[in-house]
Amino acid sequence: MLGVQYHQFIYPTLSGVLGAQSVLFAKSTAELVKSAFRGDSPFASVMTYVIIVCMFSTIFMQLHWLAVALQWFDAVYCIPVFQVRLVTSTAWCCCCCLLAFLCASVSSSR
Repeated sequence: MLGVQYHQFIYPTLSGVLGAQSVLFAKSTAELVKSAFRGDSPFASVMTYVIIVCMFSTIFMQLHWLAVALQWFDAVYCIPVFQVRLVTSTAWCCCCCLLAFLCASVSSSR
């Protein structure tokens, strides 16, 4: 019975974390498209396609694990766990990216 309770928490948590990663990859993709409209050539780099594939992969996996959670467990439990994890993971990822950006801009100004 302990394993069922464990999976009941893990599936929506995994889905929320993957959702946060998909938000991060979607922002990266939007920035790449924005730089393409400015005249840069981001689509000549392999990393551009890696980011796009990662975005679609994380979106698919997020939906898959949320569907598995809802198939096996009650939505009254799964959806709040998913939402809390999605919001906290997104905030954490954004803070980490902002911190990395600030550190890079400080080190480049020296």
